[in-house]
Amino acid sequence: MEIQNDDALVRVCRALGDPVRMRLLRRIANARLAPGLTDGRCQATVGVCFCQLCDEAGLSAATVSHHIKILREAGIVEGIRVGRWTYYRMNAGFSASIERAFQQILG
Repeated sequence: MEIQNDDALVRVCRALGDPVRMRLLRRIANARLAPGLTDGRCQATVGVCFCQLCDEAGLSAATVSHHIKILREAGIVEGIRVGRWTYYRMNAGFSASIERAFQQILG
């Protein structure tokens, strides 16, 4: 994932500019530190189940879905389907990409 231009950076900043999305993102990002499920197809750590996000946030599935959609469209998180469940994890390279984008701005 690479932030290619100013429009992409603005989309990321807007996605991060909501307290609910920040809470969801923090939960997803912290899941990397905990032992998680492994997808048998690619052996990658799967992430946080959508149901867990709803339960922990205390929000309806529709509300969480809306916020996750914005995070996905900005390239911040990705969803992995395992059976009938969807798990979310940070998009590979997002942290480095956002850091490079801000370093270019700050010089």
